[in-house]
Amino acid sequence: MLWEEGVKVFDSYSEENFRLRAMLFCTINDFPAYGNLSGYSVKGHFACLICEENTSYLQLKHGKKTVYTRHRRFLPRNHPYRRLKKAFNGSPEDDVVCRPSNEEEVYDHVRNIDVVFRKHKKKTVEKNIWKKQSIFFNLPYWCKLDVRHCIDVMHVEKHKVVNPRYLDDLQNEAIRLLCQMEMYFPPSFFDIMVHFIVHLVRDFQICGPVFLRWMYPVERYMKILKGYVKNQLRLEASIIERYIVEEAIEFCSSYMPSCDPIGLPKKRHENIREGKRVRGVRIESVSGKEVNQEHLYILNNTEDVIPYISQHIDEIKSAHPRMSEKWTLNEHNKSFLAWFKKKIYATSNVSENLLRLARGPNTDVITFGGYYINNYLFYSKEEDDKSRVQNSGVTLHAEAVHFSSSKDKNPITASISYFGIIQEIWEIDCHQSVNGLTVILVW
Repeated sequence: MLWEEGVKVFDSYSEENFRLRAMLFCTINDFPAYGNLSGYSVKGHFACLICEENTSYLQLKHGKKTVYTRHRRFLPRNHPYRRLKKAFNGSPEDDVVCRPSNEEEVYDHVRNIDVVFRKHKKKTVEKNIWKKQSIFFNLPYWCKLDVRHCIDVMHVEKHKVVNPRYLDDLQNEAIRLLCQMEMYFPPSFFDIMVHFIVHLVRDFQICGPVFLRWMYPVERYMKILKGYVKNQLRLEASIIERYIVEEAIEFCSSYMPSCDPIGLPKKRHENIREGKRVRGVRIESVSGKEVNQEHLYILNNTEDVIPYISQHIDEIKSAHPRMSEKWTLNEHNKSFLAWFKKKIYATSNVSENLLRLARGPNTDVITFGGYYINNYLFYSKEEDDKSRVQNSGVTLHAEAVHFSSSKDKNPITASISYFGIIQEIWEIDCHQSVNGLTVILVW
């Protein structure tokens, strides 16, 4: 009905009705259910639904376990792994992988299967790896789908980020990885789930993004529904009753904007925009080298100082026209603090803020273990080790000049992401400036 006739739906944006149709994209299941829904025998020698009768198997002599090896068949004809003997099964690999059955061929396999759902005498007939015709073939479009059943990705892959432009390279890497594993791992390692790695890229190409084929949202919501159960004798009734109550309350709360949403935790650090130091406040004396590093960092990130930075670099280039860009930047970092202080003191009518920046920070800094800023709470690594959660990891997007070598005359300025852990949090006092400067140092 939803595919052939559809339902009439109103589009509020275009203010007109349209016919909405729905289809079953694929099933998402684990491997045993994979066989039940598809009608294919996922046990025994030909357990791979894609390779079918071309599945390469080996039954171990003592454990009688069926394993799936010979992944060199997926390599190109001229690959050097094909000629190796001792590293693999003692012989070269000359076979190639056959083309998987298309949707019409699969339907031909199951079209005439007669399934009798009762006890009956066994007949000596030819064995068929297809056991039944799935009821999904009653859908008019089911026999036209290339991929009808998907294994939940949590059973095959973990945290995989795929760039569509490099799918061919990813497929070659997966095959090469399986071949290298055959060199070192015993045959008992290669069960059917390991073999499925060689077919992952095919699923990516046909089915698209992985988030369309995983069960994480459904499993998370099942946990919520299980929490509704208070009467162990009436499981479904408890879920239905609490679900209806929650829906009714949510509907009523939409007319009361001052009320907080139900079931959503309230943020602990909400509306904390300005910096606020917490935990382990103390005063420490730092070395002159560290003071110069923090002073240079402050100047490079102050808008009023940017024109002076450009002027200083231009003066270095005029004095040393033959030197490279990299040498110029290194010289700028070494001499800018002294040059900036001398320049500001020699200039009349400069702002009070520039005078304080020229004097530099004190050698005594205030350190603390935590800091509130922009609705977030950050901890130092020392404080983080005392907690169950991790709040010391940070990332920073910064523009930097990149050189390919020391003689590179055409450096590139690009934004790059830096990741690190907060070791210490310092509050820098530039001689009692009006606005306190807080610097988070990341190593």
